Amino acid sequence: MGQLHPVLSNTHVIQNALQAWQHPNSDQAKYVEQRVIKQLLQALIFEDIRVC
Repeated sequence: MGQLHPVLSNTHVIQNALQAWQHPNSDQAKYVEQRVIKQLLQALIFEDIRVC
């Protein structure tokens, strides 16, 4: 089983997103949402490449 440190290191980004989504109309929420999606995709791609 592979280590998930790269994914777990993004936990603070997810927490920031949850806080921002409490104010869904703010520019910060939109910025954080894009950033979270980008980082999660990068983490998933990184894990997929490492596992294969």
